[in-house]
Amino acid sequence: MLQLATKQMLEKPPQGTQVPLGKGLRVFGKDGVTAVGKEFLQIHLKNNFSPRSLEDLTVEQRMQALESLMFLTEKRNGDIKGCMCADGRKQRGFLGKTETASPTVISDSVLLTSAIDAAERRDV
Repeated sequence: MLQLATKQMLEKPPQGTQVPLGKGLRVFGKDGVTAVGKEFLQIHLKNNFSPRSLEDLTVEQRMQALESLMFLTEKRNGDIKGCMCADGRKQRGFLGKTETASPTVISDSVLLTSAIDAAERRDV
């Protein structure tokens, strides 16, 4: 049973499937480490994060600080790609739904507006 579980953990997931960092490093090995390094370098060069000392943060700010998640995936051409994103679950406790929701368009509204614009011979 243990042998079966170990074998499943080391099998490559289907192409395009995102796997967490720990499993990704076990599965992809050195290619995974390279992908993580590229992702961190890209984030560093784009100045996405600025370092802050823990002593400068209040207790409330420490509680609200978001953690990062790293995933690895194998692309169609066989390259391993790292993807880092913020873990937004902590926001649910202190931000309202209106502050965290992304506005979306209803398809019917877009089609109706387009039909009216076409009937009025507007340039869009």
